Amino acid sequence: MNGYYHNSTFRIKEDAKQMKRGGRLRPIRKTHPESDARLKQDLTKVLSKYVCLRDPLCIVCRFNESTQAGHFFHRDMPSVEFDPRNVWGICGPCNYRHETEPQPMRDAVLARLGEASFADLTELANNHKVKLSTNELEILLSELVEKIGDQTGVKFRGVTKRRTA
Repeated sequence: MNGYYHNSTFRIKEDAKQMKRGGRLRPIRKTHPESDARLKQDLTKVLSKYVCLRDPLCIVCRFNESTQAGHFFHRDMPSVEFDPRNVWGICGPCNYRHETEPQPMRDAVLARLGEASFADLTELANNHKVKLSTNELEILLSELVEKIGDQTGVKFRGVTKRRTA
C-alpha cells in the first residue's frame, strides 16, 4: 500500500511520520529543545510531579490519593500558571467537579494558604500584565527540580537539557 498505513483518524507514511491535517499531509512538528514551548512543557511536568509529592491526598476531599495537579485559577492566566500556590494535588473526580463547582476547592485553598496569601494570589491572577520571562521560568524549573530531589532523594530526570549562555 505504498508505505502508508491507516487508522480511523490518520493516514501516516511510516518512514516520514506524517499526519493528515487540513486535508493534506504535513510533517509532525516537534518542539525545539531550547524553545519556550519546550521549557513550559518541562515546567508543567516538573510542577505536576512536585505538587503530587507535596499533596499526597486530594486537597478537596482529603480522602482520595491526588493523581492530578489541579489549577485553582485557570492555566490561561500566565501570571499564575506555574505558581505553586495556584496548583494543588487533587483527585480526578474533584478536579472534574471544580470546573462547575469551584467553591469546595476555593475553601480548601483558602484554608491552606491563609487569607493574606490567598488575597495575594487572587490579585496576581487578576493582573493580566504580569508574565514570567524565560529566565524566570528557567529559575523556577531549577528550583522545583531541586525541591523534588530534596523530597525524594533522587535527581529528577524528566527535563530536557538546555544550553546555558
